[in-house]
Amino acid sequence: MGIDSRFTGEIRISPPIPWTQVKDTPFSPLSPEVGRWNVDVKFETENTTVDTEDGQLVRRRAVAIVPLTDGSYKGYDILSHLGTIADVYGTAHTFSGYIEQQAETGELYRYAIVDGTARQYEPEIVWPEEVR
Repeated sequence: MGIDSRFTGEIRISPPIPWTQVKDTPFSPLSPEVGRWNVDVKFETENTTVDTEDGQLVRRRAVAIVPLTDGSYKGYDILSHLGTIADVYGTAHTFSGYIEQQAETGELYRYAIVDGTARQYEPEIVWPEEVR
């Protein structure tokens, strides 16, 4: 059965990844992998309209990595999935921000891509100076 968690936040991508490089990945918002919950994150895309001689062109690019859904889910493979994205796109793109996990049990984690590597962080408890 497992423990559900709520995931929030986003990891921004700079420069954005062109649609042709993400459309056929399991992390594409249009991928059947996303619909079947086989991935724990997905790309957030941004559409811009450009006027050309032949009419309007819609340009779609991946601008961020976001949690799979606003609801709770297991998310067991989130670090692995972020690692896959980092491995494929990390040399040509930089990532900023994090995705935060709050488990039903109260555990907290943050996930980020730092220097091309997916990382998991746990919070640290720091006692006030007067009681150390």
